[in-house]
Amino acid sequence: MAKKEEIEVNRLLAMSSVKALPVPKSTYVAVPSTPVEKRAPLQAFSPNLVTKKQSSARKVFNEKDSARRAASAVKASKVVAMEEAELAAELYEKRRTAVVEGGLIPVALGIGEGINVEAERRQTRSMAVTLNSMR
Repeated sequence: MAKKEEIEVNRLLAMSSVKALPVPKSTYVAVPSTPVEKRAPLQAFSPNLVTKKQSSARKVFNEKDSARRAASAVKASKVVAMEEAELAAELYEKRRTAVVEGGLIPVALGIGEGINVEAERRQTRSMAVTLNSMR
């Protein structure tokens, strides 16, 4: 019995192993390798690269750019100063005019002067009507 089992195990091992087939002789063509040609030796050249030109061009650009930025800053400061001067002049004018005229100085009015009582009543009534209609 052991012999039958051994034969069966060998057969199963043979079936489960992968065996590659060789390349058919009809499709295989041997190609002779060609010798590699020798290259010419490298030629040395002067290390005078373009970095000097680039650095000088960058220096010129930086000078022009800094001049442009300085002019822009001067212009912006002039604009800010002009706006501040206009605001100061406007405040100066408002501080010297009455509230009725759009200024900041409160002026006492006489009794019944400057107040339209009928308009005030209409306004309060319309507010009451709108509040009641919202409920």
